[in-house]
Amino acid sequence: MHPLSYSNSGGYSPNIPATITYSGKTISGQILFDTGTPSTTVIEDRLATNSVGSLPANSTVTITTNKGFVYTYTTSSTGNLTEVQNPNNTGDYRTIFSLDFFISNEYLTDYGNHQIGLKNN
Repeated sequence: MHPLSYSNSGGYSPNIPATITYSGKTISGQILFDTGTPSTTVIEDRLATNSVGSLPANSTVTITTNKGFVYTYTTSSTGNLTEVQNPNNTGDYRTIFSLDFFISNEYLTDYGNHQIGLKNN
């Protein structure tokens, strides 16, 4: 379970602190699991310059949350599509995971206790 932090301006934030590893690089960031993002995961890397754009097929991506949840996937030409962006260009600092996550993993929202649960299947 991942407790959500409260902000006076927006309520409880569904962003979860994590490390993200891709293409041999590890960064820290905030991740959001979003069922409204249909097909492409977007990794926001504030240091990305040359690596901005789509990750090639057979790239491995791993996230590890601050509560020990680990999720690893491999990109292909038809699934787990992933882009790397720079938040200075996009205006959004969150790494957003698309519907592909929900196909083979579990996600629980505990509104009463303001927590998100993540589980690999």
